[in-house]
Amino acid sequence: MINTFIDRLSGLLDKRFLVAYWGPAFVGAVLAGGLAAAFVGLAPLGLWWDGKTATQRFMLGLAGLLLVTVVAYLLQALTLSLVRAYEGYWPRWLDWLETRFIHVQKGRRAGVHDRKEQLAIYYGYPLDEGRVRATRLGNVMTAAEEYAYERFNADAVIWWPRLTAVLPEGYRTQVDNAFASVVSLLNLCTITAVWALVGGALVVGTDERRWLFVLVYFGGLVAAWLFYRAAVSSAADYGDLIRSAFDLYRNDLLKQLQMPAPANLKDEKRLWTKLGQFHYYNTPPWALSPNDPLAYDRPSAPAPRPTEINVAVTPIPAIDVHLRGGDDDPTH
Repeated sequence: MINTFIDRLSGLLDKRFLVAYWGPAFVGAVLAGGLAAAFVGLAPLGLWWDGKTATQRFMLGLAGLLLVTVVAYLLQALTLSLVRAYEGYWPRWLDWLETRFIHVQKGRRAGVHDRKEQLAIYYGYPLDEGRVRATRLGNVMTAAEEYAYERFNADAVIWWPRLTAVLPEGYRTQVDNAFASVVSLLNLCTITAVWALVGGALVVGTDERRWLFVLVYFGGLVAAWLFYRAAVSSAADYGDLIRSAFDLYRNDLLKQLQMPAPANLKDEKRLWTKLGQFHYYNTPPWALSPNDPLAYDRPSAPAPRPTEINVAVTPIPAIDVHLRGGDDDPTH
């Protein structure tokens, strides 16, 4: 579902690109510059800048903007991998860590169920315990993806890319903006976390000021944690838009698929099940329910036998013409 909107967040002059990628990259450049100033000192750095000509300053500024833009495009290219990592989809060599984190998340899920915190249950965790992910963000996103299947048997992984094609432009813009907010906060979380780890290691190895280490390392980790919490909150809003899209516009998708809207929820669940099997597993509907075809998939009836038409043609009667005599013959 995530990569549906990644291509819509591209373009240098696009507002969503500036929010989701260029802004976090600029923040990273400011943090790196601040760390460099802390090592070198503001006074020497100011003297170095004052010693540059106007042309040199312009070129340095242009190079800095170019570097920020390159980093922004790099973040854009890594969006899918980054978001999936925050959702808890980790490589196989981290299976042991993923298993432990999933166990922790299942314990928290059981806690909110015991306390009957309905909002936390609805937005925070999937109904199926087997779908629990290793991170809070992963559970929020999975809960949103699970909604359409639990209510209508419509697999969001299959139908979300198709549903977005029939969403009204205004609603699709809301979804784009919500996803851009999630991506922006995750990028800020990543940048501040990297700044804390790398910057903290540099301070320990080259500087004796403890306050600087505390500011860079612990300050960066706290900022990363806050950005991650904000991303989880934004993901809940994004997930709510996904739920509402299936509630409001799934019949529009059926219309585009040339399917009449079922008369009741039971028939609708059967319809989405058959469509999902057909699109995902290439299993035709008649293989699942021979006696319950789709609306346009009627059982083929034997071709009617042609009607036999017997036409009796009687012989044409013979006409004899006799000529008697000439013009003077009265019998002519």
